[in-house]
Amino acid sequence: MIGPSTGEGSGAGLLKGATIDPATITIALRDYVASRQLNPDTVKSLDVLVEQKFLPHLPPPPPGKKYVWSRTLVVSFADK
Repeated sequence: MIGPSTGEGSGAGLLKGATIDPATITIALRDYVASRQLNPDTVKSLDVLVEQKFLPHLPPPPPGKKYVWSRTLVVSFADK
C-alpha cells in the first residue's frame, strides 16, 4: 500500500450527502491521477480529491480503520 490519508473532477456530479465508499474514492483517485498525469506514488493524501473537487467531501473511515491505496490506486480500509 502506498499511504494513509487523514478543474472540476468526477465528484462534481455526486449529489451532496451521497454515500461515498472506497469504490467511489477509487474512481475519483484514478480520475485525479489521470487528469493531472501524475505518478501514483506522488499522492500522499486523499484530501487532495476534495481540494481539487473530485469529491464533495471525504467521509471519515470506520473506527479503528484508515484509508490506504495500492499502486494500482485501489482504495480500501486497513487497521490503524
